[in-house]
Amino acid sequence: MMVPTSMPMNGESRPPISSAPGTLKVLDLGRYLAGPVTATLLGDLGAEVIKVERPGIGDLARHVPPVPAGEDGMSYEFQVEARNKRSVTLDYSRPAGAAILKRLVEWADILIENFTPGTMEKWGLGYEELRAVNPRLVYVAVSGFGRTGPYRNRPGYDYVASAFSGLMYATGVSDGPPTTTGYSISDLVTPAYAALGAVEAVRRRDAPGGTGRGELVDIGLYEAMLRAATPFIPLYVREGRNRERESSRPRHDGREALATWGYTFCTADDKWLVMMPPFNPAQRRLFSDMAGQEIPEEPIHGAPRFHAIWEAYCRTQSQADLLDRLHAASVPVGPVNSIADLCADEHVRERNLVTVPNYRGEPLTMQGVVPRLAGDPGRIRWTGEPLGASNADVYGTLLGLSADEMEGLAADGVL
Repeated sequence: MMVPTSMPMNGESRPPISSAPGTLKVLDLGRYLAGPVTATLLGDLGAEVIKVERPGIGDLARHVPPVPAGEDGMSYEFQVEARNKRSVTLDYSRPAGAAILKRLVEWADILIENFTPGTMEKWGLGYEELRAVNPRLVYVAVSGFGRTGPYRNRPGYDYVASAFSGLMYATGVSDGPPTTTGYSISDLVTPAYAALGAVEAVRRRDAPGGTGRGELVDIGLYEAMLRAATPFIPLYVREGRNRERESSRPRHDGREALATWGYTFCTADDKWLVMMPPFNPAQRRLFSDMAGQEIPEEPIHGAPRFHAIWEAYCRTQSQADLLDRLHAASVPVGPVNSIADLCADEHVRERNLVTVPNYRGEPLTMQGVVPRLAGDPGRIRWTGEPLGASNADVYGTLLGLSADEMEGLAADGVL
C-alpha cells in the first residue's frame, strides 16, 4: 500500500529547539492519552513540545499493547502520540527535579498535565507555584472529573468517563446492554477541547490589549462527552424525556425513538452500510423503487417498517453496488469500515494517511495532522522517540547543564 510521505524516507536531522517568535513552547507532563494527546495536537501544528517522562519507565503509553516485536517501550500508540515531541527524563517529585522543572517552566508558554487534582500541588508544582515562576504560563489540567466539585479526587479513565457522561448508556441497541465504543473516544476528544482552551488562553494573553498573563485551563475527561449530549440535557430537564439506546436498529418496545443517528444494514457480501430512514417523499419513492415494494411514511425517528423492508433488500445486494446507486442519488449513506477498509480507501489514503520514518529510520504509516490549515497544514517531523533521547539537547543546550551535572543527576535517579 502506497501512501503519501510527510518527509524524506531517510529521515532528516533533528532541528534545534525552536526559539522563533510565535512558536508555542509546550511542556508535556501528561501520562497516557488525554494529556499527551493535547500536546500532540499542538505539536502537529508547529509547537515545540518537550515531553517530560519518569526516569526508567516513561509514559505508560510506551508499554500498552500492541508493541512491535523487539521494541520494548515503543508501542505503536506511543510512536503516534509522541510524534513531534522531544523526550526527556525527570523525576520532578523530588526537590532537585522540581527545581529543574521550574527552569523549564520559565521557557514554556503552556504546561499540560493530567494527574489527579492535588498531585502537582503536593510536589510544590501546582498552578499557583508555577505561575509565580512564569506569570505568562498557561497551565492545562486534564483530570477525570475536573478540579472542582464533589468528585474532583476520583481517578478517571476513558471507560469511566464514557459511562459517567451518558455516552455508554446511549450506545448500543435498545434490547442490549450499554456498550463501549471501539476507540478511546473520551481520551481522544477531550484533548481537542483542552488544546482549544490553551490556544484561547494564549490569545487572551498575547493579543493587542491582552492581559499579558497566563491562565488555568481546567477540564474533566467526561465533560467533552457531556458537551456532546445536545439536545438531550434541555429535553430531559424541560420535558422529562430520557435518551435511551436507540441506534443501529429501531426500538422494539413500540415507542418512537428520540434520535436516529443511522441504521446499519448487512449486505449480500457480509459487509455493512449505515443510513437514515427516508427524509422526504422523493427518498421514499427512490427506496420503494429499489426495493420493489412500497415503503410507508413513518416518523424518521424510529421507522420499523422501513427497516424491515430495507434490511431484507440489502441482503440481496452487494455493498459496492448499493453505495454506488445511493451516492448517485445524493443519499447520505456510508460504509461501515474496518481499519483494513480505511487503509485501502483512496480518499483516506490521499487525505489522512502519511508514511514517515520512525525512530529507527523504518517506514511507519499513521494518521496525518488534523485539522489541516491551508497556509501551513502542519507536519509530522518525527515519531515518538526513545525514553530520554533529548536529554542532552534540552538539559545541555537549552538549560546549560554540564555533562558532569547531567551524569550526577542521572546517577541520583533525577534524570
